[in-house]
Amino acid sequence: MNKTNYILLSIIFFASFYLISNTLSYEAKTGDKVLDQKLKEINAKAITNIDEFKRFIALKYQISESDVSKLLKVLEPAEILFSYEISVINSTPHYLVIEKFRKNKSKGWQVVINQLGIKKNSEKFNELKNLSIYDIQKIDESSLSQNK
Repeated sequence: MNKTNYILLSIIFFASFYLISNTLSYEAKTGDKVLDQKLKEINAKAITNIDEFKRFIALKYQISESDVSKLLKVLEPAEILFSYEISVINSTPHYLVIEKFRKNKSKGWQVVINQLGIKKNSEKFNELKNLSIYDIQKIDESSLSQNK
């Protein structure tokens, strides 16, 4: 192998390592361990196929893929999905959910949910926790082709 091949392999290795370590370190901090794990799995799945994730979110919430791309510059994929679900369930404008989350990101979603009046074990919280949208199998090629 020549020097160029070694450099390319090194770049691929380090980029893969970065994506894996970033995915493994994601914590939603919703106040519910099961929901946190679901969001972590969604994040991992979305990162491995970000274009499919963008199409999924765009179709599900009727926004443009370019808007999803803009959100991905400041939020993790799971944060985008969760923020839209909170917005829908709580009838809160999406930008307000994002604004509250960005101010409290280090504290996690639990603070945002509480600020929006969604209490743990409430009907709305249970809706957030039990949504079928969290089935990570839905964020793949087959589900998108069915939605088109």
